[in-house]
Amino acid sequence: MIGVPSENDDDVNELIEFARELSKRCKILFTISTFVAKRNTPMDGMPFAGVEVATARLTKIQRALAGLVEV
Repeated sequence: MIGVPSENDDDVNELIEFARELSKRCKILFTISTFVAKRNTPMDGMPFAGVEVATARLTKIQRALAGLVEV
């Protein structure tokens, strides 16, 4: 999941590095969706990161892991 309210670029970079290391040991498939707060949950009312931010982060992940991880 991307776009969680406390997420930043360091989190995305950490995911990329972890996936690179893990891909040396096994095949990886990522299914990524964006965070959307649901009613009556602890995160109800938390802001959505926005389409531009979510798209940029997803694109960064896809480019960085191309050929190593199926996204």
